[in-house]
Amino acid sequence: MGEWVLEMNAVYHATYSCTVDRKGTELITRCALISTDYEASAQLAVDIYNFKINHVGWDIYRTPAGYTLISQDIPELNGVEAYFYSGSQIRQTVGQAMNGIPLELITECIRGIGQAEAFIIKERGFSSPEQFDEYCCEIGIDSCYYYSNLDLLEMPWSEYMGEHSYARDKDLFYRHKNYTIFSQPDNSLLTTASFVDTFHEIAMVTTLNEQGLITECSGSFMRSPDKICYKTLELLSQLKGQNLSAASKKEIAGWLGGSLGCTHLYEMACDLGKTLADFQK
Repeated sequence: MGEWVLEMNAVYHATYSCTVDRKGTELITRCALISTDYEASAQLAVDIYNFKINHVGWDIYRTPAGYTLISQDIPELNGVEAYFYSGSQIRQTVGQAMNGIPLELITECIRGIGQAEAFIIKERGFSSPEQFDEYCCEIGIDSCYYYSNLDLLEMPWSEYMGEHSYARDKDLFYRHKNYTIFSQPDNSLLTTASFVDTFHEIAMVTTLNEQGLITECSGSFMRSPDKICYKTLELLSQLKGQNLSAASKKEIAGWLGGSLGCTHLYEMACDLGKTLADFQK
């Protein structure tokens, strides 16, 4: 038998890595992007009790033009609460400098802080994991498929976490996202996407034709707070025929169900769209 060869070539790659650690009365979060074109990072330090920003800055180490060093602190954001609903103020302050990468990474840092909250519930004023769970259900209501179908959950968040909400006091949160684009002999593209963090593990594969339109899209959940999240994979079929690199975030959210979809699948699709756009430049 002859040797079997997979006839495709990797042509672009992007990896995002986010960490949240506790240092005394601060949370220190950092998000880095390493891609075929860019190397960059953003850093936030926030008060562990009120999530007010003490410091935020970003650095660019490499662009399509080559290696560089561009650093900037953003003192205008000091005192702003780094939480899910602070996006508008942060977008206005940071803007779209450097192809929007600093804003992208700072936003990712804030997402990480929100996830790490599960391990500092006492500092955040909650008496028990159950009380924190109730709070999350209140503020998250109708924000995604999970919070739109609380009556269908197999177990509440507090049971999923158990006593780990109290036990973990360092390295509070990790998230890694990887996107790779492969070219194929027929000039189509195959893309792979993976999303792995402290609470989730998701994979997605798409095929695009020469015009950049998705012809196939599938995904898998390997880990999540509840199996109800797996239902959202059915929405990936809505991406067929779409051009992610030219779509707005609002359009992508609509294709993936909005509040009846999965926030993380939406995030993966948006990241993949940006990765495709960078590759196509």
